[in-house]
Amino acid sequence: MIDWQIIVEGKFPSGWDEHKDGCWFPDFDVQRFLLPYFDVGDQPIDEYGSTNFDTNTMKRLRTHLEWQRAYLEARGTSWLVTETSDGVSASYEFQRDVILEIMDKTMSMVDLAIELNGQLVFRGD
Repeated sequence: MIDWQIIVEGKFPSGWDEHKDGCWFPDFDVQRFLLPYFDVGDQPIDEYGSTNFDTNTMKRLRTHLEWQRAYLEARGTSWLVTETSDGVSASYEFQRDVILEIMDKTMSMVDLAIELNGQLVFRGD
């Protein structure tokens, strides 16, 4: 799974715990659903490497997530997404509160990273 952290001058901020303070997609289905909302940089987020978001990209991410959050918040408490590929359909259920928590934490991380003159670093598998 992709996770993201704040990095300032090549290291975590003082007191940062990457296992508590960072953010991540809880499973592959949520990652596949939300990644397009996060993928606003000049380069796509690398699912197997790392991708750095500078201040301008973080501002764009925050604006994008804020706008999408309102749309997702207006949905029901859960919803199904069905995908069909090669004649085979699969449905995935998403919980609104899980999705909004990821978005809210990310927006808070963006605010902190900008305040610290840092970056948001997305780390793939």
